[in-house]
Amino acid sequence: MLKFYLSLPLHHIAQQRYGFLPCGHLAKPFAGYLGQAKCQQGFSLLELLVVISLLGIVGLTATTYIIDTGEIKRQDETTQRWDAIRKAIIGEPNLSLNGSPYVSGYVADMGRLPSNIQELFVQGSQPAWTEINLYTAGTGYSAALGGGWRGPYLYTAGSRFYRDGWNNEDGNAANDTINFGWNVTLTGTAPDYTDIAIQSLGDDNLTGGIEFNEDFPSNAAQNMVSYNEWTLSTAPITFNINFNKAVTSIPLDTSSSLQSFELRIYRYVDDGGNTADINDVDITSADSTFTLTPNATSAPTQTLTPTANLPVGRVAAVIWCTNNTPTVTTDDAIYDGDCDTTYQHAPVYFTLNHNTSQITITWNLP
Repeated sequence: MLKFYLSLPLHHIAQQRYGFLPCGHLAKPFAGYLGQAKCQQGFSLLELLVVISLLGIVGLTATTYIIDTGEIKRQDETTQRWDAIRKAIIGEPNLSLNGSPYVSGYVADMGRLPSNIQELFVQGSQPAWTEINLYTAGTGYSAALGGGWRGPYLYTAGSRFYRDGWNNEDGNAANDTINFGWNVTLTGTAPDYTDIAIQSLGDDNLTGGIEFNEDFPSNAAQNMVSYNEWTLSTAPITFNINFNKAVTSIPLDTSSSLQSFELRIYRYVDDGGNTADINDVDITSADSTFTLTPNATSAPTQTLTPTANLPVGRVAAVIWCTNNTPTVTTDDAIYDGDCDTTYQHAPVYFTLNHNTSQITITWNLP
């Protein structure tokens, strides 16, 4: 009887509110008490349609969410890989180490832009990093400046990473091998390219499109690396030349036609010959001549603003006595207080990045 009293209110409520009793063994004890109760045998058609509709909406929402999440992930991967390629080319321009500019990347080592993406992680025939002798023929002067390939500049396993997030492939097998499905555009003539643009063609691997089919960057003319990002016009740079002691006479050599000083700035540049030549062919020279008024009491200074463009990276500077004839260098000599003989003075080394505005060169005389 305890079971009856505990169960009665529940079934009574169901009968009173909904007009039916649940079918099955729970309804049997009340069959005689409540008479012919209306018994619901299942869901109505309307209820089934409502449930099916709700399940469909939930399923569609979940599927759309999963698809969108996957597409967004691929889009993000494309952006991240584009950024990684750019960093491999020019490093992080705003970095500094112990207060001095810190440069890294392909351009800093090679002095030029890569011809394709593969050059960033496969050396191939590119000249390896080495110490290059910089000298002017006939002078006997020799000093070293490092340059060459010392990658890989992209650090990852497998070529899958180098493709965009959509894993696009180029219909041209040769291009696909070296650029991994990216659309690469170079400005200029090899190996002296000035700008490089790299673009993903989106999910559909076709030019144009919207949403996930949109190209990245959307503007095909947008450079990944522009000329003014990897080179530095020396025109805005001030070179302050300081001597450690007084210069008592004009640096003329009576046995030659030397007339003035010349600041020569050297930078390793791969000339595309795939060799590390031991001469100044691979060295960019930004020459600027100047003269000094003799001063017997204080060390003279000189300010220069050469006009040549130099790639960012490690640079060497040397002060020469010159005859002011660029094509005739056999009489040139390193300045050591006179211009009689070649003096083995070490270059002054410094680093250029796109923020460099002033360089101080201290030239110590014996």
